[in-house]
Amino acid sequence: MATDRNRALRALVPAAYAAAILLVLMPLADAVASTWPLLLSQYRWRYTAAGVLSGSLLMPLLGLLLAAQAAAVAGHRRVLTALGWASLLAAAGLALDLLFFTRDAPMIGRRLLDVARTVFIAGTLKTGMKLAFSTFGLVFLGFGALGAAREIAPTDPKGDDVKLGQVLLAARAMSVNRPEAVMDRQALAAPDSGRLDQD
Repeated sequence: MATDRNRALRALVPAAYAAAILLVLMPLADAVASTWPLLLSQYRWRYTAAGVLSGSLLMPLLGLLLAAQAAAVAGHRRVLTALGWASLLAAAGLALDLLFFTRDAPMIGRRLLDVARTVFIAGTLKTGMKLAFSTFGLVFLGFGALGAAREIAPTDPKGDDVKLGQVLLAARAMSVNRPEAVMDRQALAAPDSGRLDQD
């Protein structure tokens, strides 16, 4: 039953990878299209882009998690390592974005009327919390994927030949150490010892 379940899970790995790619790329593509062209030197653009990005992070996080789960099921150690480092790099980028966001927000808030300032503060806090939580989520995901990769033994390039050799060595050791084999060796050695005594 366990073997059949593992085979069923492994059969879903390619589909899981495909779904993970879509979950990561599609929201990010929409975010880039909504904020194009890139005007990194303008604080108004940076503030708006941070808000758009914060609303597009949940699906990519789920996609990375799905890809990590699929890699763990399939034993893809290199994929887990790549996902771990990619998540940590993305977390560093979000942390930098959050830093610029907290610097740009006061400059925009000073130019607003008192009536609009309350809505602005609420939206700013919501965006900042989304960016912060997403950063922590990526950090946990990154270290989790790297830890899972360390739990998977690296594959040997010789593959099945090494496994077959190990099985043959184990079988030989068991046959040498079992009592029947010891008795057979003693029986074979007995005639030789008898001849020596007669001589």
